[in-house]
Amino acid sequence: MYDSKIDILLINETKLASTIHDSDVYIPGFEIVRKDRRVNGRKGGGVCIYLRTNLNYRIRDDLNNDDLECLIVEISEPRSSAFLVGTWYRPPNSPPERFNEFEIVIDKIDAENKELFILGDVNCNLLPEAFAYNSSYLTSIFDIYGLSQSITEPTRVTPTSKTLIDLCITNSPEKVTNSGVIHLGISDHSLVFMTRKVHYNRNCPRTIEMRQFKHFQKSNFLSDLEQMPWSNVDLCSDPNDMWQEWKQMFVSCMDKHAPRKLKRISKKRAPWITRGLLHKMHRRDLIKRKQFLRTIMSCGSNLNVLETKQIMQLNTQRNATFLITWKLAKATRAKHGISSTS
Repeated sequence: MYDSKIDILLINETKLASTIHDSDVYIPGFEIVRKDRRVNGRKGGGVCIYLRTNLNYRIRDDLNNDDLECLIVEISEPRSSAFLVGTWYRPPNSPPERFNEFEIVIDKIDAENKELFILGDVNCNLLPEAFAYNSSYLTSIFDIYGLSQSITEPTRVTPTSKTLIDLCITNSPEKVTNSGVIHLGISDHSLVFMTRKVHYNRNCPRTIEMRQFKHFQKSNFLSDLEQMPWSNVDLCSDPNDMWQEWKQMFVSCMDKHAPRKLKRISKKRAPWITRGLLHKMHRRDLIKRKQFLRTIMSCGSNLNVLETKQIMQLNTQRNATFLITWKLAKATRAKHGISSTS
């Protein structure tokens, strides 16, 4: 592996224990970061990350939840922003609460606004023809935080089934040059990989024009408006000329009291989507998922697949209604000019 093009190798179900030292699993040219399973004394499980020795990294213990078999490191490069790489193993039949804990980790990362790349076996079948309510929990987190999943073909194939449960997740798909599946004979799981750009063209920051109201005095502005020769508008016979005359006088008065200035906008996020609003949106979706879980648990064995699909359809319709309302609000703001210029 020393001569390969692999810089970071992430492994799930390592089955390592404290009796096995790092030197026992040493790979030349790489350093190992590991998190062995120690939940309820269960055997197996565990995750680890091999990183090339020339990589500058630090373990993000603040992002590593004790109840999750998840491990995240932060990679720093010269003259480049740091980014996060992690792996997550979700055992089969894990309780749905694990998704809430995973969302808490993602929420912390989202607040840092850093690139994130997570690979792992999450045991959620994301093939389009498969239906599993566990997968809906995961995809809803993807939707809320703008995450992308780049693997599209089955990663575990048996004589009786095929599933897509090994995923490559990122919040920066534009930084990924390649991803895919390599079928190996050493495991019943195929290997998934992702290649990140080292150099990429940065998007030039947008420049918008806006008015500066820091020293705006309403009384002085109204006084100057009264002094404008508005009678000149009546001298024009064409309505378009009348509009241009009125507009020119009004804008010239505005330029005097609220001058224009240029402002650089680097983020694509809409100005009305504030941090507080995002937090409330995330909280809303979390409450919805908890209620969905209570509904399923209360129904017990009487809840069949058809009823589960009906609940999912209701949730989908509700999300679609919210999206339409949001788009209408956005269009209304744009129509009334609530943005950059007058």
